[in-house]
Amino acid sequence: MAPIIVRLVYETNLASEFHLIQQCLPRFPFASMDTEFPGTVYQPAGVPTHFLSTLSPSAFYAVMKQNVDAMNLIQIGLTLSDADGNLPTFGTGFQYIWEFNFRDFDCENDLQNPESISLLKRQGIDFFKNKQIGIDSRRFAFMFRVSGLGLSSYHGHIMWTTFHGPYDFGYLIKILTGRNLPDNVNEFMMLVRVFFGPMVYDLKNMVRFFGLHGGLERVAKSLNLDRLVGKSHRAGSDSLLTMQVLLALRKKNCLEGNKMMGDMEKFNHKLYGLTHGFKNVDALKLIQIGLTLSDAHGNLPTFGTEFQYIWEFNFREFDCDIDLQNPESISLLKSQGIDFLKNKHIGIDSRHFAFMFRVSGLGPSSHYGRVMWVTFHGTYDFGYLIKILTGRELPNNLYEFRMLVRFFFGPMVYDLKNMVRFFGLHGGLERVAKSLNLERVAGKSHQAGSDSLLTMQVFWALRKGCWNGKMMMCAMEKFNQKLYGLTTCY
Repeated sequence: MAPIIVRLVYETNLASEFHLIQQCLPRFPFASMDTEFPGTVYQPAGVPTHFLSTLSPSAFYAVMKQNVDAMNLIQIGLTLSDADGNLPTFGTGFQYIWEFNFRDFDCENDLQNPESISLLKRQGIDFFKNKQIGIDSRRFAFMFRVSGLGLSSYHGHIMWTTFHGPYDFGYLIKILTGRNLPDNVNEFMMLVRVFFGPMVYDLKNMVRFFGLHGGLERVAKSLNLDRLVGKSHRAGSDSLLTMQVLLALRKKNCLEGNKMMGDMEKFNHKLYGLTHGFKNVDALKLIQIGLTLSDAHGNLPTFGTEFQYIWEFNFREFDCDIDLQNPESISLLKSQGIDFLKNKHIGIDSRHFAFMFRVSGLGPSSHYGRVMWVTFHGTYDFGYLIKILTGRELPNNLYEFRMLVRFFFGPMVYDLKNMVRFFGLHGGLERVAKSLNLERVAGKSHQAGSDSLLTMQVFWALRKGCWNGKMMMCAMEKFNQKLYGLTTCY
């Protein structure tokens, strides 16, 4: 493999480097991008840093806008590749990527997060040099627009890839428009489409579906990738590592050939934090639903026998051999005893389930009074249920989704994941149950029936330990219709 050189771009060589980029685009239409900026200084009031991922898209965008509007860009990294992972060589023995250095940020006077700036200095960014000979962002904006990278491309569509890209696109939209970001996330996403075209992907959203988690460095390590040039928190090097991750996913047969483009379409224009993960529900199929019914004292139905009963509904729609899936998740479910072949042959048709649910009294046509629904980290639970109850993809905005939850499940819907934190409990269902000295009474984890029962056990343990009678209902009202990750409870 030919050595890789980072082409450092300043004001003096900006035009010549964009000329080279124009020459590349017909052969290298895959672009990965990263930015470096002065960190973040604004946070939402009352929301701890480790809960930022639970913000709604509009709340996340409001914080992002406040930071991007107030601060200036430092670097943009750009890597161009063909479909086989080859980078431009310009007829030499080297491969090239780009790192654009901007003059707009004044390290001595401008708003910044001091820890972020210290880190960037340690990684070798020369703020004094940038201030003296760096790029004027207005000139960059003009060159970008006419280069073919952006909206005036004559070379066909460029496929843009980032990793955790909202701030990357935020700063680029700011300098390309020459103004502060728009007031709402929908207008922002429209500008992303206008300036970057119809193919924009954020790998942070995608890698979770292949069993990978964490930041760029951690994901790369999980894929056994080494950084080929430069250091972390240098925009050029990080843009290349982003491209390496994309190509590694493809070579892993996670995203292979034409299937790569088909599967990626489900993540198109889904920037991490700015769009709900509902498209995941639209793209995938339900396997099981677990249901536990209880009276006010924690007793389960017996039907006049000596046993108590819970339910586990197994669906036929998911085809383990051909449908989109997270392989690690499927392996886990198999190890816990889910029989995918049996489900495929004799499982429930979700349309039949939807009809029976609607007329059973569980849903909106109940004649038995109101049913109180309890889940643990229930966003996806209700997502899949709304999908099969309506027979269509989920709505495009959170408000409509929440209205459907209220319509189908009534006025009392509680997510214990939101609630347990306020009683000093943290973690997943298993960990919370252990903290409450609860044992699993039937079945295994990751079997829907057993997990629904453990959720009920957690609920009753909280009631007995923390709440009594009317106090319980009063306290719970604060959490009503608050699904974890879709609403904040601060």
